[in-house]
Amino acid sequence: MPPATWRGWLALLFSFVLLGFVTVREIHPFLAVSHPAPGGVLVVEGWATDAALAEALAEFKRHHYDKLYVTGGPLLQGTYLSKYNNFAELGAATLLALA
Repeated sequence: MPPATWRGWLALLFSFVLLGFVTVREIHPFLAVSHPAPGGVLVVEGWATDAALAEALAEFKRHHYDKLYVTGGPLLQGTYLSKYNNFAELGAATLLALA
C-alpha cells in the first residue's frame, strides 16, 4: 500500500467536513417530522417548558384530540419539596392549571 499523501489527507478532511456540514444542516427536518392528524391521541413530554405545554394544550383543543397523555420519568431533585414524584405528574398539573 502506497504511503498517504497530503492531498489524500486533505481530500479525507474535506469529505468529513462536508459530511458534518450536511448532517448538521439536514438532521433537524429529519428528526422533527410533524404531521398532526385530527382526533386520536396527543402525547407530550412532561419535562417540556410551560410555553411548550401551553402550545400542546392549544394543539389538543385545535384538532379535537380524544385524549392527551403526559409522559415523563422521575424528578431528579426537589421531590421532598414537591407533591409531584415525576415529570408526568408535574406536566399534567401544569396542563390542568393552563386549562
